[in-house]
Amino acid sequence: MSALSSASAGDVIYVLEGTYTFYSKFSITRNGSNGNLISFLSHPDNTSKPLFDFSSMAESSSNRDISLSGSYWYIKGIDVFGYGDNGMFINGHNNLVEFCAFS
Repeated sequence: MSALSSASAGDVIYVLEGTYTFYSKFSITRNGSNGNLISFLSHPDNTSKPLFDFSSMAESSSNRDISLSGSYWYIKGIDVFGYGDNGMFINGHNNLVEFCAFS
């Protein structure tokens, strides 16, 4: 979480495989820049995708588990499970999310 809150343009944040249990939603607010995205990726040595488990949160229209309001992010290879409303709410600009699953 500290990597997300301190990331700057051009940074790469790797997530190791495994299950990450969250008890509250979180926001991604930092901005990359054109040509210098902030990357949030499954680690290249992983044999399976990291799983972000939000199933402990109540179902509610205010429980947007991951809120991406930052711009110029590249998010790849993460599964999000058991969210209270939206698995990921994107309000930022020029973001790319691929090979992620939301269930």
